[in-house]
Amino acid sequence: MESGVDRLALDMRQANRFTLHIMVAVAEQGARAVSERTRAALAAANMRGMQMGKNAAALNTKRGERADDYAARLRPVLIELQAKGITSVRRTADALNKRGVPTITGGQWHPTTVQRVLERLNSQVAQ
Repeated sequence: MESGVDRLALDMRQANRFTLHIMVAVAEQGARAVSERTRAALAAANMRGMQMGKNAAALNTKRGERADDYAARLRPVLIELQAKGITSVRRTADALNKRGVPTITGGQWHPTTVQRVLERLNSQVAQ
């Protein structure tokens, strides 16, 4: 458009310079939005520990198997806590932290972490 050459849009013959300028601006904004969403999704996947790149599928499969093994080893402790009446994820996280049971990464338990382990155990049972 900066070249000053008139353009003709065959699918929109009534389009003038102003209309084309608006259409280009809308297309650029759409491209920026897609780029930002992609960047945010990749950052979120990276924060969750997902591996990106050539060997990502193999690494993510290995990570999932490791998480399955850890959840299976944790099952008896969770059953014991449930038998003691500790059924909420918040109370379970507190109990695991008080017992000094580390998460798979060696950190502290949070309700979300407990919920993910429980979902993993439930999916193992369903299979």
